[in-house]
Amino acid sequence: YNERMQLIEKMGGTMGAAFPHKFETTMEVEKYIETYASVEQGNRLDDKVEALAGRLNSVRVAGKTAFFSIVGNGHIVQVAMFVDLFKGTEAEFKETVKMFRRGDIVGVQGHPGKSKTGELSIFGTSMTMLTPCMKMLPKDHFGFKDQETRYRQRYLDLIVNVKNRKTFETRAKIIQFIRRYLDDLNFLEVETPMMSTAAGGATARPFITHH
Repeated sequence: YNERMQLIEKMGGTMGAAFPHKFETTMEVEKYIETYASVEQGNRLDDKVEALAGRLNSVRVAGKTAFFSIVGNGHIVQVAMFVDLFKGTEAEFKETVKMFRRGDIVGVQGHPGKSKTGELSIFGTSMTMLTPCMKMLPKDHFGFKDQETRYRQRYLDLIVNVKNRKTFETRAKIIQFIRRYLDDLNFLEVETPMMSTAAGGATARPFITHH
């Protein structure tokens, strides 16, 4: 937390600098994957420029290169940053890529393409911090598997365990389908109280059984 506060102070000392008001995206991560899935391996489309936003899932920085994975609505795409593509000097490149951590929400602008290994990527020319993650996320190696903690911190479960999001998406679609089906049949949806207004067990008198 202290390191992230130092980052905010370094970025201008105000929350406005670390939490920009707006970042224009050209499409969502899911649409990006659908659009450029057919790009040939090792090819980069320098004539196209896209802008994506998402939460960082992994960070790998090594010298003049940096690789990130951003997640948007449960879909993951790689961000490949190279100093020769970056809009700035080498010093600015190194200063930029080293400030990002897992959990940060970022915006990236660059060219679509696939890496030499065939992974769909966006080759970034610029990268912007949109929302820094103030607390460190659980590491990938250990994961976030404790069931009790997952239930109590569901927001963290959905951030770290991307696959669990699919379960909630399926549940939401089932509920939407049932609601839409009954609405079409002119059923009326009402909400009944889940908690009784009468005094319950908290005011009950203790007693001893015969056994």
